[in-house]
Amino acid sequence: MGGASITGETLESALGRPMLNVWTNGVPAQAKFKIAAISFNTSGAPRAYREAQRLKAAGKIVMAGGVHPSALPSETLKYFDAVCIGAGDANFPECLRMPSVAT
Repeated sequence: MGGASITGETLESALGRPMLNVWTNGVPAQAKFKIAAISFNTSGAPRAYREAQRLKAAGKIVMAGGVHPSALPSETLKYFDAVCIGAGDANFPECLRMPSVAT
C-alpha cells in the first residue's frame, strides 16, 4: 500500500516464532491469524481504512503503522484498533505488547 513495510525477519523477532503464512486477499474470517498490521502513507490511507474495516468485521485485531498513522493517529484510530507510531522496525515489538493488541 505504499510506505515502509516490516520484513518477515522483524515479525519473527517480534513474535518469537517463524512467520509461516502470508494472507493475500483471502476470506479474512477463515485466515489463521489474530492480528493484521498495515503500514501505509497518506496516499494509501483510503485503501488501508477499507481493509482495516473489512478485517475488523472478520474479528481480527488491526494495527496501523507508517507515515500517515504516525502523523494522524486520532484519525487512524477511527478505523484501526491500535497505531504504532514511529519507526516500525524499532517499535513494532513493543506495539505488539500493547494491551489492545496483546489480548
